[in-house]
Amino acid sequence: MLEKNLQDILNAGIGLLKAGEENFQTALKNVEKVFNELKTKGASDSSESALKIREVLENTIRGVKDVQSKAESNFSMILAEAQKNYAQVL
Repeated sequence: MLEKNLQDILNAGIGLLKAGEENFQTALKNVEKVFNELKTKGASDSSESALKIREVLENTIRGVKDVQSKAESNFSMILAEAQKNYAQVL
């Protein structure tokens, strides 16, 4: 009897996991569908506010890329200087 109850509990747990996985996959597909619909809707918006938002985003991305490039350049210079100093010490 105890063995049967344990088997039933195990099967219920497996069923719960399977149902949860299926629900998660369904939810994920729905989120992807809604995201694509919103993306399409946003892409078709050519209002003044949408254009300003796109411009701000492009400027922000450009600024981030500039900062990244300068940081990489500075890091390379510091690394080269450190290697030079290390070689002199040795």
